[in-house]
Amino acid sequence: MIFAGCDSTALQGTEDASNEQAVVSQTEGTHPLNANAPEIQERLGKSDGSIISNGTLRLGVNREGNLNVQTYPTSYAGNWGVGLQYISPNGGEYESTFQGCTCEGWGVADAVSGVSGDANDAFGYNNVAVESFVADGVTATSVVNVGGVFRVTHAYAPSAATPNFYEVSVSIENISGAAVSDLRYSRVMDWDIDPTPFSEIVTVQGTAGASSVLLAGDNGFNSSNPLVPRYSSVYGDFVDNGPTDHGAFFDFGFGALGAGETFSFKTFYGAAGSEVDALAALGAVKAEVYSLGQSNGNADTGSPATFMFGFKGVGGDVQFPTNEAPTADAGADQALSAGQVAVLDGSGSSDPDGDELTYSWVDSNNQEVSTEATLDLGALNTGTYAFTLTVSDGEFADSDDVAVVVTPAALWFDIKPDDTSNRINSKNKGVIPTAILGSAGFDVSTVDVSSLVFGPGQTPEAHGEGHSEDVNGDGFMDLVLHFSTQGSGLAKGDTEGCVSGMTLDGFDIAGCDYADVFK
Repeated sequence: MIFAGCDSTALQGTEDASNEQAVVSQTEGTHPLNANAPEIQERLGKSDGSIISNGTLRLGVNREGNLNVQTYPTSYAGNWGVGLQYISPNGGEYESTFQGCTCEGWGVADAVSGVSGDANDAFGYNNVAVESFVADGVTATSVVNVGGVFRVTHAYAPSAATPNFYEVSVSIENISGAAVSDLRYSRVMDWDIDPTPFSEIVTVQGTAGASSVLLAGDNGFNSSNPLVPRYSSVYGDFVDNGPTDHGAFFDFGFGALGAGETFSFKTFYGAAGSEVDALAALGAVKAEVYSLGQSNGNADTGSPATFMFGFKGVGGDVQFPTNEAPTADAGADQALSAGQVAVLDGSGSSDPDGDELTYSWVDSNNQEVSTEATLDLGALNTGTYAFTLTVSDGEFADSDDVAVVVTPAALWFDIKPDDTSNRINSKNKGVIPTAILGSAGFDVSTVDVSSLVFGPGQTPEAHGEGHSEDVNGDGFMDLVLHFSTQGSGLAKGDTEGCVSGMTLDGFDIAGCDYADVFK
């Protein structure tokens, strides 16, 4: 068996290969596994993985979810394949993992039962069966089955936070039907950074404070299998180690995983034109653990390319915390009837950093009316009420507007309760009988009769008072009223008559009924 990008004479089958890569530690010069890699890569055909790009980064994603895809005879950045490449805005293109040993991969295991599976283009694919692989040139998603115990998904997509990262959503589902006691996951890569592949400066940070990190170091030639012993020239956190031919490995322990449960976290692959920009990108994605790979002689500036690999959701602290602005949410506009209570709710406001927020509600006169998340306006009368909510995290603020539109409370109003035709002779010198109908939700005794007016002429109640009577036999008292026909202002052709006024506690009410006005 020939392993892509490796000296096949140094490896004796899959099992021996895993052990061999585990025991080799390189402190200077070119690693043996990189020695014959170019010759082997030249003989290989195109992989069945996919090349994806967001315009700044180019990744070669295999069907099994690891990097380093063979593309012979097509060349990218001078290589017959793609691992992780940086497309510089200055015109250069730089590779970081494909040259030499294509030793980038992942592995998962149950440390108690010993069931494991791993994927590494250089050392093979062990106990992983591809269930699906979908790619569209920008994103790629791999789903594999590991020995009937795990379903592992790696979903690659451009980061929404920065163009300098691809975000990989990793999920590990326990499909065995029994609990897994000790879930392990590993990720390894041999950094081979342009323009000095096989001679890199490597940094690893964040592992000491990440509860899920079991071990990390600079030997990217370690096995992807989490259960294989580790060897490295340096372990844990370190800065600017090198130059030599090395990389990085990370072993994680995620604890128990019940039957049917899924554990998820994020990994990040990226690059930037300088170390300053790289660290800013790590802050943007809130990475907790990361590795930097830089070419020999460029550790101070990180130019022309600093490559990055990071993790989030592994029990660590954000390495480069950045304060992001909160988002104010004053709630939806409200449409109410007079007398209804209005409550404005800003509790939907949020802060991406989880910072405590302060609140300020300001009315249309620019007067602050509350500093609480919610604002109880009480019962409102007819009108439009405008408010602005501003939330602040102490550094950044955001505002949102909300309006409360209040219309008169709707009445059930009946013109000529005893006559369904509702015909009205506009020349009649008498009165028009009407009734405001009571219901379970409206007590007619609350109506201020002196405030009532009817029709376009706004004529008041003819007798200055009404009387209570159940005109429709529904068991609720109704308010019978009379209005001057000619005072109403109704004219021939009108088809509606309306009454308006207030309740005794001052809230607007209004109602209309069909009318057939003649003469």
